[in-house]
Amino acid sequence: MRSSDICLHGNLILDKVYGINNFRSNDSNECINSYESPGAVANMVTALSKLNPSLRLAVDSSIGDDENGRYIKRWFRHFKELRMATVDLMLTESDLNTSEALILSDIEKGTRTSIVRWGACSAISSLRQVDARWHHILYLDKLPNLDIESLKELSKTSIISADLCGTEYSKDQRKKVLSALEHVDYIFASSEEARSLTQMLNDHSSTRELAKMVKKYAIVHTPSGSSFSNGVNNDVNEVYCDEKVDGPLNVLGAGDNFASAFIASSFFDNNVLERTIRKNLEFAHKHATSFVRRQSNR
Repeated sequence: MRSSDICLHGNLILDKVYGINNFRSNDSNECINSYESPGAVANMVTALSKLNPSLRLAVDSSIGDDENGRYIKRWFRHFKELRMATVDLMLTESDLNTSEALILSDIEKGTRTSIVRWGACSAISSLRQVDARWHHILYLDKLPNLDIESLKELSKTSIISADLCGTEYSKDQRKKVLSALEHVDYIFASSEEARSLTQMLNDHSSTRELAKMVKKYAIVHTPSGSSFSNGVNNDVNEVYCDEKVDGPLNVLGAGDNFASAFIASSFFDNNVLERTIRKNLEFAHKHATSFVRRQSNR
């Protein structure tokens, strides 16, 4: 038996969130709520443990020897006690600061804007060779020092998925991210991320381009649905999200929940038939929409 079911690698950030309505530049915007909590990897640990409490999770990331890093360790300790979740926490302590983000969540517009101070987690140079059936890499494009050989090694015996974070790339950054995709089974990207990385003008073209590079499927998602393709015959399929959320929206963490739901539903049913991918994407959209609805109604 493998030591873990799913291992989450990469970005672990302390989010400091300020909720506002209808952000206005060059003005004093009133804060309607605020909180701080670990994001990225922590969002997926929370989502996966809710979706399937029996999953054995592992976390491979890096934090600084600072107050933010200590806060993250306390958070995970309390989380495991509260949820009785199985989470093997493998955090390397770095001389760099713990990555942190100041996030303006515009509830009325349903948008978020982040100011990130990257630190320890973005300096990860190698993926820990954890014995897990599925490995997910958070923010592949924000790991500039990543040794692709460590990714290649994991891909020999495990399913690999990854997601993105950025919308601007230098020529060298784009080349490195795209070269890593040959070792990835599933890539998740928002419409903006996919278009920026592939330099394509629409979702179908960017999905088709990413599908040429991955081993199984490229998935490009928006709040209203997803385009997905395995690169065969240049076909691009679509899934539409039937559920809508009315009123003010807090969309923070929606992408992490979308990826978590797809992984959780695919974990025990990982065939690559189009109808199975469609079913799992429909579930992912339903879960992400439900998450946004609950979060927005807090």
